Amino acid sequence: MKLTLKRFYKWLYDTDNYPELVSWIKAGNVRNTKKASDMLTEDDIKQLIAACLNSRDSISSAIIAPIGSLLSYCLAYPMS
Repeated sequence: MKLTLKRFYKWLYDTDNYPELVSWIKAGNVRNTKKASDMLTEDDIKQLIAACLNSRDSISSAIIAPIGSLLSYCLAYPMS
């Protein structure tokens, strides 16, 4: 969260360095702490789809579940 805040102000002020407003914040090292056991399994996704009450939710869950991990992977890297 701290790094996101610093990057936002860097973008907002359109500078190469962090503005004085946020330069004092220590962001530390950001690491991916997700483990394979934290991810949904195929059986979990099937149960989620089966529990949906209408086809809209079923379809949404079926589409979003497999791409969710790809989305988090893509968002982990800063855009140039």
